[in-house]
Amino acid sequence: MLPVSIERVPAAFDELLAAAPERPDALLSLGVQRGGWFRLERRARAALSSAKRDNDGLLADGVTLAGPEELATSLDLDALAGVLREAGADDVRTSDDAGGFVCERAYHHGLTWASVLDVPALFLHVPPLEAVDLDAQTRVVGALARALVGVPRG
Repeated sequence: MLPVSIERVPAAFDELLAAAPERPDALLSLGVQRGGWFRLERRARAALSSAKRDNDGLLADGVTLAGPEELATSLDLDALAGVLREAGADDVRTSDDAGGFVCERAYHHGLTWASVLDVPALFLHVPPLEAVDLDAQTRVVGALARALVGVPRG
């Protein structure tokens, strides 16, 4: 679990990778969104734009991250949306906007690591539990994780 903190997310992400017993096959990050659907994120921008403050009180709007202005997954989101639907997700969408907040920060960092490790990376926004229960979410996310493990590197 990553902190809801723009500044602390990278170190927490790095600690998780350092603690992994072996090199990962893929990097999958999750965040909760307000809508009742699953949302596969295509890109992460370095310029955060949300008017929200994180748990440390930092306003996201105006924060610019180090590194490329924009990073994008190399994965076929339409095919992965099909995987989610086959696992029982009624509503799956793709997005070019990871939210401009902590999720965008985490995805940008994850995509940076994916490039270093030569593995695919993806961010999935899941619906709140009030919209889709935990068992259903577990089935959908599990199917996605299994699909990512089968993606060839490079």
